[in-house]
Amino acid sequence: MNNQSLQSQIRGHLLELIRESPMGAILPTEKMLAEQFGSSRATVQMVTLALVREGFIERRKGLGSFVRSKEKRIFTDSNVSYHGNILYIYPDYPSVNYVLFRKIIEEQALRAQLSMIEMRASRYASVEPIRKLLAETPCLRGVILFSGPVSNGDYHSLFAEYDIPVILIGDTVAAPNVYSLNPDWGRCGRLCMDYLIRCGHRRIVLIQNEPDRNAIKPLSSGMKQMLRELSLPIKNLQICDCGTKPWEDSARAAYLATGELIASAERPTAFIYTSYNGAVAGLRRFREAGIEIPEEASILVTDSPDPLLGQYLFPRLSYVTCPRERVVTAAMELITNGGKPTVSNILVDVDLSEQESVKKGEF
Repeated sequence: MNNQSLQSQIRGHLLELIRESPMGAILPTEKMLAEQFGSSRATVQMVTLALVREGFIERRKGLGSFVRSKEKRIFTDSNVSYHGNILYIYPDYPSVNYVLFRKIIEEQALRAQLSMIEMRASRYASVEPIRKLLAETPCLRGVILFSGPVSNGDYHSLFAEYDIPVILIGDTVAAPNVYSLNPDWGRCGRLCMDYLIRCGHRRIVLIQNEPDRNAIKPLSSGMKQMLRELSLPIKNLQICDCGTKPWEDSARAAYLATGELIASAERPTAFIYTSYNGAVAGLRRFREAGIEIPEEASILVTDSPDPLLGQYLFPRLSYVTCPRERVVTAAMELITNGGKPTVSNILVDVDLSEQESVKKGEF
């Protein structure tokens, strides 16, 4: 067996031990690993030093090697030699969106030979755990951060000393090294309204069921702007903010709001949901009420579909949004390209995907 194959085997074995061990657990000595794999100690040492540089292992003089990473680390391919770490920090909302983003970030980080460390943080807790993680992460190349865990006043103190790109998704903030990266919600609102108006709808409701409300202002502004351009009254658009708290079930909030709206005297003919889970919950409420989609009411979503379940949902939901892959690609380019963008607020384009949930005709 050649030396490269031996290194790959030893690396895979150590990563498996690290994955299954608590922080601070002692790892086998270089002598033990050399005997186990029939290799030289120099070969084992090369693997160990690489894992030290990547932040997996801490070496303590005279004591040995220990599991270093405090946060959950994504292990994707034990044969890849990583060139640095990125942090993925997201709020502790009960939302599948952050899980779907995590998978895409993991895949793109692997292609860039970067290791991903994730942290689920509360917006009501101290930022000190984030500060400590930043300080303890070696070879840090960048941070991808969703709005929520860090308040506006903390961005400067957290990130000013790190000359790395911090990509903030879901909000805008002025702070050193922080770049806001968001779908173009204004254009999204315009596309939604233009599409539904062309389909014949005049009673339209926007349902905001998620606790993160940063997109609602530019989204609704774009919708109203399109109504003015089409010389239609603003009252054609109704905005329903469910007032969902971070610890509450956002899908249930959409379910209840849909029930109230379909019971109103002038029921909207088109329902725009700001989250995919909210739209699925709304679809169930329509079925319980005996209302056919899209024959009697239309559904449009400003969120990407679930990549697995979306294709089996009936009817498939039409949406106007920026694919998650496009957002992550833009974020990873900022991290890996090295140069600093000339603007701190970067908008990513959105697309309309016509599926089966919007009816065209007179209402």
